[in-house]
Amino acid sequence: MQSLANAAFLRIACALAICGAAGACGGGGGSKGASSGSGAADAAGTSPVEVPGSDAGVAPACSLADAAAGYAARIDALGTDLDALVAQFERDYSASDGGIACPAVGQSTEQVSAWGNYAFVKLARGTDAAGTALALSAVSCMFTFQDTKTSDANYGVFRFHVDDPAPDPSTNSTEFALEPVGWLMALGFLPPSLVQKLAPQISAGLDAIDAHEECPDYTNICLLQQGDRLSIGAAFAGSGNATLVTDGQSRIAKAQSELDTWAATVKDGGVREFDSPTYAEIQVEALLLAHEGAALAANAAVQARVDGALDYLWSDFAANVFASRGTFAPPYSRTYDFAGGQGVASYALWLQGLVAQAFGPADTTMAAWLSTVQNGGYRAPAGALCWSAQPTREVISTWQQSGNTQFGRYAYLTADYSLGSATADYPVASNIQDDLLVGGSLVSSPTTPLLSVVPDWLDAPLTPIAAGDFSKVTHLPLDPAVVQQDGALLLLARIPAMDPDYEASDGGVVQLVNLTTNLIVPAQVDAVLVDGTMVDPTKTGSASATPVVVAQNQTGVMGMAVIEASGLDCTVDAGAISQSGAPHVDVLPLAVSGEGAALRLAIRHLDAPPADTASLVPCFARVALLMVGRHCDGATCGATLSSDLAAAVAASQSTFDTTTGIWTVTVQSPDGGPTLHVARATAVPGSVMATTVNGVTPTFVPLMVNGTTVPLEP
Repeated sequence: MQSLANAAFLRIACALAICGAAGACGGGGGSKGASSGSGAADAAGTSPVEVPGSDAGVAPACSLADAAAGYAARIDALGTDLDALVAQFERDYSASDGGIACPAVGQSTEQVSAWGNYAFVKLARGTDAAGTALALSAVSCMFTFQDTKTSDANYGVFRFHVDDPAPDPSTNSTEFALEPVGWLMALGFLPPSLVQKLAPQISAGLDAIDAHEECPDYTNICLLQQGDRLSIGAAFAGSGNATLVTDGQSRIAKAQSELDTWAATVKDGGVREFDSPTYAEIQVEALLLAHEGAALAANAAVQARVDGALDYLWSDFAANVFASRGTFAPPYSRTYDFAGGQGVASYALWLQGLVAQAFGPADTTMAAWLSTVQNGGYRAPAGALCWSAQPTREVISTWQQSGNTQFGRYAYLTADYSLGSATADYPVASNIQDDLLVGGSLVSSPTTPLLSVVPDWLDAPLTPIAAGDFSKVTHLPLDPAVVQQDGALLLLARIPAMDPDYEASDGGVVQLVNLTTNLIVPAQVDAVLVDGTMVDPTKTGSASATPVVVAQNQTGVMGMAVIEASGLDCTVDAGAISQSGAPHVDVLPLAVSGEGAALRLAIRHLDAPPADTASLVPCFARVALLMVGRHCDGATCGATLSSDLAAAVAASQSTFDTTTGIWTVTVQSPDGGPTLHVARATAVPGSVMATTVNGVTPTFVPLMVNGTTVPLEP
């Protein structure tokens, strides 16, 4: 089977000006630390990468062991995975006449975009006339799931799943359906006759995207919208049809404006949807599509904006990769794996050579990566990827909520462990909270769980909950007041007790069980200690009301020490706080689907909900904890850290004023580490009064690695 890189494609690519801004189909891509636009193609050579030290915002020079052949081999492996997905789709949707089956609405649970993605992979990997016919029939099938009634409010919107009762723009279905259409059009895989036939529906889909405003806040969908607009717009603009030319030019202009607005917010306050194990991959795929569209349009300004955004994301991703575990280091804006922090982005990290192995299978949308080995295709520059080679990294950054409210995130990575935190809950429009704000990891495998803090009402912190057409894991908001310096952080969490009103998959109500803060640690490690005693993580047990839990593995050790925990606190008149009950702690094994086992320390704030859960609206629970990671230099390092944490907690200062709700904690981290201080109000959520390290308030910038500011360019 041919690949996208065959000579026929290269001729088509040059003829369509896919390489336009890169110049003569000669090699395009990233900008930072790369000469002649060669990006990481230079980095992947057999000699060390030389990144000029004077270049602002790039990583110091590094020797990437990965040769050019290594990257090509991984792309080839991706191609093999994609071929298997194509074959599986053809088995799943085989029609009696040998074609691709097109189910009627309601007759399949498959995602509508699957038909378009199948077509993209089938044609991108190379096929014969019969295979081309199959692919094009799949494209036509996908458009049968679009609302084509001009009188409908959702005219132009696709269903997300074939069995959805109606198209719903809030599911981002149109953005995902038009993504493979953009690739097929930008690469010239759709015959002009089919483009002409589908043009009204394609334009209606783009109009529906215009009506679905998600920029600049919703990062992956915002970028995907621009990828759709640029790729389809460029193809329309080059079609020779006067109507489509005008339409295409307007789409390109809209994308350029939206990208400029998004870039301005990033320069001001950082990437909002940061380091998501799931959505980072969609961000990259969207920008790779935008790169193709900008190149086809020969729009140098837009291509510079797109490639600069990719460079910036890869600087962020590389800086936050914990290679000793093979994943991003927390914190995460959005994840569906609170225990392991895994997602489809792991495959992308492997493709770039940043981790040793991919976690999980490929997806058909990853065919976007095939473009990176073409002349003019984007390749991440050495100046971005080399951040991963720094043995110790302090990554200081910001992320921006709706409007201009900015919050900080901090990650500290060594060869032995990573520890990270974010200073606010990631906002959601529903009751599904999918961030991971405080977490650490040890030298281990991609299937070894993280150390994390996950509050919930269900006594099941990893259980999926119904969310519209989807099923997602969730947790209660952490509402963190947190400060961190290197491998030590202090967290004061205020967990809301109000009923989150979760819905069961059958539409019923999910019953609350108990209000719990879960401290999760990996079980399949060298040692797990609770209150200084090594435990069998497969057995249940108990712990003190303010426990210390430590996980030790290979050269790293990390612990969480509870300084204070509450029962149920409730805001009463004039901001005063009433208190009831006392916490207790259960030690419980925790099974993690598809990953290694974990152990959780369940801090029970309230053992059962009241009959009237509305009474919980003004109530909350509190947890203050010290989290520390360090190098492990022997079999007793876990016991030593446990003892040191217990001593630090004993010497800490903690006050809670029930008349005002003001809560303050000061603690010095072990080994003469920094003195960490947090003060916050609790009568209302999100009220942080002070966070200091050795008396100094930390400052945050959009992205800084080891003291070097990384800018978004241009």
